[in-house]
Amino acid sequence: IVECPLHFWHYNIKTGELTDYLKDVKLETYKVEARDDGIYVDV
Repeated sequence: IVECPLHFWHYNIKTGELTDYLKDVKLETYKVEARDDGIYVDV
């Protein structure tokens, strides 16, 4: 779970779904891979 510092809403970091307040609110998510030489985000 991550928290928006502006609104204090809570999101599931894996699904992007808002866990409180409103239904059907979802952030876009991206595949992330941690490697020895860095962190890669598939955008």
